[in-house]
Order: sequence, then C-alpha cells, then structure tokens
Amino acid sequence: MKTHIRFLKRNKNDLNGNLRLDCSVNGIRFRKYFNISINEKIWNKNRERVKSNYSNAFEINKRLEFITITIQKIYYELLNNDIPISVSVLSEKFDEKINGVSRKTSFFDFTNEFIENSKTSKSKGTINGYRCAIKSLKEFERKFRRRLDWNNFDHKFYTDYQSFQYNIKGNSQNLFGKRISQIKAILNNATKLGLNKYLIFKEYKVLKTKSKKEYLNEEEIQLLWDLDLSDKKRLERVRDIFLVCCYTGVRFSEYKNLKKENIELGINGKSINYYSKKTKKYVHTICNDITFDLLKKYRFNLPHISGQKYNEYIKEVCELAGIDIIITVHTYKSGKAIKYEKQKFKLIASHTARRSFVTNLYKRNVSISQIMVCTGHTKESTLINYIQATSIESIDLIHQTLKKSG
Repeated sequence: MKTHIRFLKRNKNDLNGNLRLDCSVNGIRFRKYFNISINEKIWNKNRERVKSNYSNAFEINKRLEFITITIQKIYYELLNNDIPISVSVLSEKFDEKINGVSRKTSFFDFTNEFIENSKTSKSKGTINGYRCAIKSLKEFERKFRRRLDWNNFDHKFYTDYQSFQYNIKGNSQNLFGKRISQIKAILNNATKLGLNKYLIFKEYKVLKTKSKKEYLNEEEIQLLWDLDLSDKKRLERVRDIFLVCCYTGVRFSEYKNLKKENIELGINGKSINYYSKKTKKYVHTICNDITFDLLKKYRFNLPHISGQKYNEYIKEVCELAGIDIIITVHTYKSGKAIKYEKQKFKLIASHTARRSFVTNLYKRNVSISQIMVCTGHTKESTLINYIQATSIESIDLIHQTLKKSG
C-alpha cells in the first residue's frame, strides 16, 4: 500500500492550501481531505510534513503521522479478515478511526463504485445491464414514493417491484427475473464488503420462463446463400456476415475477430481459433468452405455495421429470400402468457445465427460437448437454451438414432 500526504491549492496564485491523504492499493485509489489548512511556505514537499521551524509543526506532524499509521492499520485489518478492499470501505473505516464517526454508505452511492469496479472483469453488456437495473430502481422510487436503501430490500420490495415491472412497465417475467438477478449481484457484493447486513434479498426468486425463439434450418440458410443481392450491396454485406455467424456460431459482437491468421487446417477440414472478449478465452470452431470463401471475399476483414442496422437489414434479406411463413409466438407480458402471429422474417435478429448454428448441429446428432467446444460455453445448461428444435424434429432425431443402433 502506497501512502502520501499531498498539499493542494484551489488556484495557482493561492498562498494557502489543504492537506490530503492519497493511498493506492491494487489499482484502487483512495483520497481523503482532512481539516488542515496551511501556508505553502511551511510545507516540505519531499518529507510530506510541515517544516520544523513553524510554531505548530510538532502537533500537525504528529497528527499526520497518526493518520498515515491509521490508514495502514485499516488496510492490514481488512487484509487479515479477508474483506475485499474498496473506496467505500476504506472511507467508512477511516471516518470511524479518525473522527469517531460511522459514515454510512448509501445503496445508490455504492452502485456507482460497483459499476466502476465491474468494468475490469465484466463485459460491456453486463455493465449496461447493471445500469438499466439501477435506473429502474430509481424510477421505482419515484413511482412508489419510497426511498431505497439497504434495509428496504425486503419481501415487500420484491412484490412491489414485481408489480412495478409487470403492471407499470409491462415487462415480461424474464426481464423481471433478469433485473432481480442484477440487483442480487450488487447486494451480494456489498454484503461481502461489509456495507450491507440485511440478507432477505438472498431469498429473492429469479423468475425465468423458457420461451421458444426462432432459428433458421439448413434449407432456409441455403435460401439466403442462393439469394442474388449483387445489386443491393448493403444487404449483401449483412447477408454474408449473417451466414458466417450461422456456419461458425460466432457472436455478432465478435465476427470481426475472424482473421486469416486464425484459420488452421486439420485432418478433416479447417477450423478458426479466435479470442472471445466476452469469455476472455480462445474459442475453436469449424470453418467450412462457404465460410472460408466469404472471409476470402472480404480479404479476411468482414465489414463493420452497427447492431441496429444489422438487425434491420437482416429482416429485409430474409423477406427477399421468402422466409415468410406465419409463426405463432408464445411469450409473456406483464407476467402473463400471451401468443400472437408474425411472419418469420420479422423475428430474425443477430443472435438468430448463433442459435441456428447450435440447433442445426444438434439436429445432425453432433454431441452437446462437441458443440460446446465450437461455441465456447462452459455450462451444458446454457447451451441447451440455444437448441430450438421442435418436438416433431426431436422425435425424428430419436427415430434416426434408433435406426442406426438397430
């Protein structure tokens, strides 16, 4: 732990300034002003102490020494008790030791720090999810005229927040469950840091209902491949990116990572070994001839397009390809099951490609463990959510397996 006492002035021309404690530990920077104002002429910058010829030098320097020793003691106490070190914890402990005051960090004060600390270990999408959860809690406060703090996360909050998500926001059961999961992550972290002692939140149920999402079968993917878009370059580029994702299982956010130097030749065919920013590890997936030709077409540098435009254009591509059968969609709104009909091309988006990749391999009797190698999943339960084969298709697969074994 590095500790310094700094002399700081508001303006360059000021003669007087304030002293500040600066600490740095494991990438965390803790700064604390204390009520000591001195003239610049009496400050020894190298020794970080008041010059001895000043009348009150002994008293001030003794206080600075006490402050320095105290923050170091706090650091080792946290370390020895295996308590994660954060700015809020250091600040709270410092106020208790120095001023005899217990400074309570509020829930929303802590969320700002939680977001900052999460940036080093969480994906951008996860961070945005936390921000959305915090934003919804502040909206909940205004609607219910109730101030939220650590002690308010009880059973009543859960039921009221569920009512807020369903009846006011009109959100689905899954989105409510997602928000609860995000809130629990924040509260769990605060509990580990010793900032939250109210544990009812651990009983909150994360509701989740599996809903069927569309995928493109091999025949429909072939329709996209056969589609002549030579006079519609913007759609051709989107179609080509989508096909690469369908054949490799790569996420839309990571298709730009597929480079020539990542392609390897095995005994039975090519593979692509790319680095996934989401999982922070290398993923090995298949590279068929169509994928290789598409990558080669763009000199192994697929064009960039925003997610919003991509999702808009791929629907247009699928409509031109004739993927327009009527689909009955079963989902949830305001916590209640609903169903509606929609043309299939309107349901196609960026993640449809990865879902199609998994489902089509599954339908070809490729094992779950082998598919997981290609997608980078570490949990079988997560991968299974991508499989969207219908009941009839699953029964057909059983018949195929039985015929082979017979």
